[in-house]
Amino acid sequence: MIFLDENNVIRNSTIGTIENGKYVRWEFKLKDSTYQYMIPEYDSQGYFGGGKVYRPIVDTLISRFIITNDEKGNYTRIEYFNFKNQKGSYQVFALNELGKVIETKFFTRDDTLRQLL
Repeated sequence: MIFLDENNVIRNSTIGTIENGKYVRWEFKLKDSTYQYMIPEYDSQGYFGGGKVYRPIVDTLISRFIITNDEKGNYTRIEYFNFKNQKGSYQVFALNELGKVIETKFFTRDDTLRQLL
């Protein structure tokens, strides 16, 4: 994905690396510089299950997230953790019979409902 400014110069970009049919790395760039990258993780069924986000200069862990999927691979929950593995906010998704999101609840780290969409 690439975002251009008003002069058609690349402002931000996201570059994914694929090996054996799965993404193994995502780089997030501002102009030509990578400011963070994410190493995706997959659950036992092979579905995208989250990842760890790093600062590239010293490979420092910034955060991580875990995705819970239903039996069809649809996201039902995303949980966020900081670099100390402390729980952050999370989202819970309600799905219709087609697996489409019909409601999203955003919670704070102390389980307070913050927003409902």
